[in-house]
Amino acid sequence: MTSVPSTDTSMTGSGTDDDFWMPLILSTIAGLSTCLGAAVVFCHPKTHDGTKRLVSSDTMAFSLALAGSVMVTVSVISIGPECLHDPESSSGYMSIFSIPFLQRAISFAVGCLLYFGLSWFAFPEPEELVGGAVGMFDSQQQQMDDDASIISETTRASVQTRKMSNTRHGTKAQRRFNNNGSNNSDTVSISEHASIADGSCDTVALLEKGIASKSPIHRSSTPPSPTSSVVGDVSSSTNKKDDGQVFFHSLTRWSSGSDLDTKEQRRAWRVAMLLFVSLLFHNFPEGLAVAASALESEKLGITVTIGIMIHNIPEGIAISIPCLMARPDAPWLSFCLASFSGLAEPFGAWVALFFLRNIAKKEDTYKNPIMCMENVLAFVAGIMITVALYELFPEGKRHCTASNNGMFWYATGTIMGIVVMILTEMGT
Repeated sequence: MTSVPSTDTSMTGSGTDDDFWMPLILSTIAGLSTCLGAAVVFCHPKTHDGTKRLVSSDTMAFSLALAGSVMVTVSVISIGPECLHDPESSSGYMSIFSIPFLQRAISFAVGCLLYFGLSWFAFPEPEELVGGAVGMFDSQQQQMDDDASIISETTRASVQTRKMSNTRHGTKAQRRFNNNGSNNSDTVSISEHASIADGSCDTVALLEKGIASKSPIHRSSTPPSPTSSVVGDVSSSTNKKDDGQVFFHSLTRWSSGSDLDTKEQRRAWRVAMLLFVSLLFHNFPEGLAVAASALESEKLGITVTIGIMIHNIPEGIAISIPCLMARPDAPWLSFCLASFSGLAEPFGAWVALFFLRNIAKKEDTYKNPIMCMENVLAFVAGIMITVALYELFPEGKRHCTASNNGMFWYATGTIMGIVVMILTEMGT
């Protein structure tokens, strides 16, 4: 990421249509370049049935190392100097005892804490997901057992009552049969009554054959309750509420990855989500940089856009590959998720056009504004460095052990990320 120009003209502008649309167009182009990296998911081989894409451990090691080195390099060589720069100081950098430095340090710490919050609460470790799922299953199983026990007791009592009643009716039918010598059309056979009495015949089956409807036993029917429509409305409302709860529960399971089958899939999904959130925050100030550069001069804006486009490509790879490994049957989901992270750049440009001008005008009044660009960049650096050191590098190294060439691809991804970021920084 390039440094944001600090001239007054970059934030005030002339107010023409070109001043508004050119930064938005350039930032959108820069953000859409993430799609180029995300498109790599369609290059992966398919399974024999053609329903899933295969992601090797070498690919995971390369992409995670690439993402980690990109984040650390950008934070060190681009964001760090920009945050600590002080034009009024003889050394060019602010004192560690100054108020601005304290603001940068607090912003960096808040970014680190945001990662830990996401890691612990929003995207916990797969082991915690499995434990939570097992506990939930045990609780649901216990509830089902309790319900089954209650139903069993109720059914047993109902069967006993039915047996006693049907036995009495069976005796009457026996006497009628003996008196008449044969069954008439309104009388049920003795064998059928006896079957009902000992519970071997299903009443529902008798109803289907029409026997129960002809029998004196079932001739009388209970009139419908006047409250049946009210009960139906309550039941319908309850079903709608249950459907909403089921949908929310399914969405929660999907976003957390607890719906996935294997531990490896859940780990890959967790990494993909953390990468998505961190790069979403990272791309926002990049949109600010494009907008500020384009407002200063069109040539500088194009140069910055090209540099950001180049290093957005590995970011698209970094998000899409773990996502594809977690959900190999949904390559379009991987592509869209990685591409969506780039949309933060035009949004950042929009914020620069509408809000940062006011901040620039107030800098004379408020010498050290809390919501200045440098504090935002320090916050982003805190997220990216923590994600890289605690998630990407350890997870990439873990994939190295699953392949003979894993360490080679891990080192290649690390070196390539550093080289690409240095070259784009030098070019801009």
